[in-house]
Amino acid sequence: MTGFLQPAMLLALPIALIPLVLAWRGRRTGETLRFSSLYLLERARRVPVRWMPTRSRWVLLIRVLILVLLVLAAARPVGPGGGDPAAHYPTRAVVAVDVSASAGQGVDGATAWEAIRGRADTLLSWTDGDDELALAAFADGLAGWWEGSPAALRSRLARLRPSARASDWPAAMTAVAGRIEEDTETYWLTDGARGARPPEGAAAFQAGHHVVWAWRGPAGPNRSLTAAERVAPGTVALAGSAWGFGAPAAAVVGRRIGGRLVDLQPLALDGSAAPAVWAAGDTATFAFRDADRLPADDRLYVAAPGGGESYRAARWAPPDAPPEPGGLFWEAALDAASPGAVVERVRSLDALVRARPDLALLPIRAYRPEEAALLAELAGGGTRLLFAPACADPACVPSGDWLPAAALPVPRLEWWLGDAGRQTVLLGRPRPDRGAGRGAGSGGENSAAGNGVAAVPDHLLARAPVRGALETAGGPEPEWTWDLATGEPALWVSGAVALWLVPLGPPVTRLGTTPLFPLVADAALAAWDPRWRRGGGGVRPGEPLAIPATGASVTGPLHAGDAARTWEVAAGGAPPRPEEAGLYRIEPRGAAGEPIYVAVNGDPAEGDLTPIPDAAWRMAGLRPIDGPGWREAAFPRRRGPELWPWALALALLCLATEAYLRRAG
Repeated sequence: MTGFLQPAMLLALPIALIPLVLAWRGRRTGETLRFSSLYLLERARRVPVRWMPTRSRWVLLIRVLILVLLVLAAARPVGPGGGDPAAHYPTRAVVAVDVSASAGQGVDGATAWEAIRGRADTLLSWTDGDDELALAAFADGLAGWWEGSPAALRSRLARLRPSARASDWPAAMTAVAGRIEEDTETYWLTDGARGARPPEGAAAFQAGHHVVWAWRGPAGPNRSLTAAERVAPGTVALAGSAWGFGAPAAAVVGRRIGGRLVDLQPLALDGSAAPAVWAAGDTATFAFRDADRLPADDRLYVAAPGGGESYRAARWAPPDAPPEPGGLFWEAALDAASPGAVVERVRSLDALVRARPDLALLPIRAYRPEEAALLAELAGGGTRLLFAPACADPACVPSGDWLPAAALPVPRLEWWLGDAGRQTVLLGRPRPDRGAGRGAGSGGENSAAGNGVAAVPDHLLARAPVRGALETAGGPEPEWTWDLATGEPALWVSGAVALWLVPLGPPVTRLGTTPLFPLVADAALAAWDPRWRRGGGGVRPGEPLAIPATGASVTGPLHAGDAARTWEVAAGGAPPRPEEAGLYRIEPRGAAGEPIYVAVNGDPAEGDLTPIPDAAWRMAGLRPIDGPGWREAAFPRRRGPELWPWALALALLCLATEAYLRRAG
């Protein structure tokens, strides 16, 4: 015997002493017997007699043995051995399945998701009511968490399907690690593709037994439609790229579209299939005629205006603005950094709220409470707010709490100008590791780590030194910063708010007037705003749609027909977060305007199906298991057969023996 499944039941072993206690109490009490004369006893010869067990004593010992066997049977003893995974000690386990878009990849009719779900179902079938179980679904974070019996979790697993979301291993691992205890065994079942954010750079697990089972399909190329923008009314430019095992390639085609099926010029990324486009009004759908290894990224939805093609930035130019405000340099830099970006100016904050751009360029100044409330509403709808110094003069630095909005935390600022002979420079890339940590609103995408943000060459930055900046003087901590060589931040970021703290102009710096500043602007936005990185204002699955302040009715995806869903959003209500890719129609309430079409597309980086190397899994604290080895790795705390039936059989045999002895006596 090597252990017990219910060792707490052994505390009941003292019950076996009850027959002995009762027998002892009977001997102490005694029984009065009448005898003729004590004289005969005194005359009797006293001869020592050897102790002999009597029937009553045998009955007593057998009763003790019966109770011991019953207690042992209740404790469920197990014998030595380590065979089937279903025979394991009670375990706290989490079965985590990958429901990101790449899990839908397949070869020759077999998909990764079928294999993932099959392995997860097998793991759950090896458990029983003694185990504490949870089923987790993950993609760009924790998509679902369920606890319950094996039967309930297997039923829940059967209803799961791959989503349109991209994979984000660091975010998913962090979310699961926050829910498990130290001795939890976590089994990650995934297709093993790199996807949008592989586990490189993720914090390693420090506790528990973690296994990765990776689906390994035959090598094959994958293509994806990654970008499309409207370059003129009725004209679409389409760009595509290939991921995975095929060599990256790209092509651009253009063609006037109308309300009928139109063939574009061939866009052959792997020498075969060409795309086609369906168009109607301000929406268009591009698709390859023949699906490849990952069909989810073979289709691209485009909507205009602002739905899926152009990054839209708007600069507020108040009447009292200085002749050359800092926002003007950013406006020019954005226009130069991305030919596809649309940069416009508005004269009032009301017009800015109505425009709903991807990025709002604003001056650092003292805002009235009603102005701050408008900016908070704008940020709540998904617009990012970038504040820049209004001028290179201490008079342009506001004092105290210059943005009175609780939803938009910003630090207090002070003017700093160093000696002309001792100037500093901007570092070559942002530092997402600085600050208090990523906020809840970032969704794991605010950080530049792991996102391939290109560094600005240091030797070029050295030609544009910085003499001063605005210093933070208390207030909230940033999520991350882009620093000067002195360690002071030049860019301060927290959620949807960013502060550019270097006044652009003499006597501080001439950085804003050099061809280098568009590179700086591009790197800053690439690290901060995922929509800038993907070249358009389209929405990713799970992200909120921008809803007018008056409320709206949202319908989509339009290609789903009768299966399309409708959301009724009240004024100031929470915006919907579509989980499916497609075109969505936003109909503002009242006389707020014409319907708006929005495109929701998956992250094209999810189409990178290159397998993650085993070394990357181990660096993240995960043990990679592939092939037949996954069965041997599951539930390593295995046991032999349970011995309680034998204990019960012996107890019954002893009970029959005890009954025989009592009757024989």
